Amino acid sequence: PVVGRLSDRCASTLGRRRPYIIGGAAFVITSVIMIAYAKEAAVALARIVGLSDDNSGIPGSDFQAFVTRTSIVLAVVGFYVLDFSINTSQACARALALDIPPLQQQDLANAYAGRMLNLGSVSGYLVGFMDLRALLPWKTDSQMQALCLIATAVFAVTITWTCLSVREVPLSVQNGSDVDCQVAASECGQAASRQTTETASGGGEWAGMLGAIMRGIKELPTPVQRVCNVQLFAWVAWFPFLFFATTWVTEIMSRTGDPSDPDFVERATRAGSYALFLYSMASLGFSMLLPVFVEDESNASSLHSQRSLLKVSLRTMWRISLAAMGCILLATYFVADVHGATVLIVSM
Repeated sequence: PVVGRLSDRCASTLGRRRPYIIGGAAFVITSVIMIAYAKEAAVALARIVGLSDDNSGIPGSDFQAFVTRTSIVLAVVGFYVLDFSINTSQACARALALDIPPLQQQDLANAYAGRMLNLGSVSGYLVGFMDLRALLPWKTDSQMQALCLIATAVFAVTITWTCLSVREVPLSVQNGSDVDCQVAASECGQAASRQTTETASGGGEWAGMLGAIMRGIKELPTPVQRVCNVQLFAWVAWFPFLFFATTWVTEIMSRTGDPSDPDFVERATRAGSYALFLYSMASLGFSMLLPVFVEDESNASSLHSQRSLLKVSLRTMWRISLAAMGCILLATYFVADVHGATVLIVSM
């Protein structure tokens, strides 16, 4: 919400969204490179501070201890920067689907955005499953480095294409109060308008922005608030699956495999990526198939419309999907092998 409100008020000649898309993309690329080469950067820092690498192969040496600690810190910082910056670019890119197309084309724009998201998931998980070190023309020390380099290149190309192809109308700035009123009327209605007045009378910019966000949350219509509440708990269940699916497959493989094998981690990671690749294929297929079985709300609300026996309302479809997700997550307790884990991941 903070990035959205800041971009709403951006008066750059590039438009309201593109400056934040470009800025977020720069931090994304930097953080991905930091994650991929955290160990190499830690080694360089160790040499800069004067640590000798004569005993670098000894686990207890000062050089090795410094490299281990520093590489962990760099990777963790890189992931936090990546999480914030990728959401900055994505939020503003999604906002373009509302800013640019006319109202009658916004549903189509969102549909295409969803399809491209699924295609990106399929491509990303497929690339992660492949042995990139053997395929790339240049040498990389790990699968992670190769994957990060490919992701960086694809991300840079798509962001560049988006920024060059979109034509935003810059926000006209006559004075601060005009911008405040224009943004308030477009995003938060009466609640934001009251906050704009308070901000113009001397309140802090950040305090006014956060206050408008909190008021907007409190004054949401009851049906919207209920949807948000359900979605909150759905995300609580969804993100552990998204972040730890590969780790879960690795843990299951360790029950039957030898974790001390030098290639174990690589094989386990590829097995998890393969499961997620199949999941993304299923997700792409269902994203195109399920709308066929969802009743058009405009027709369903008509007294004279006749509901098809093969179609359900969007609300019913949402309930079925949430119930199915809960059952699948409970079933993870009974999984004992990689094949079962793959089936459950694909079912999600």
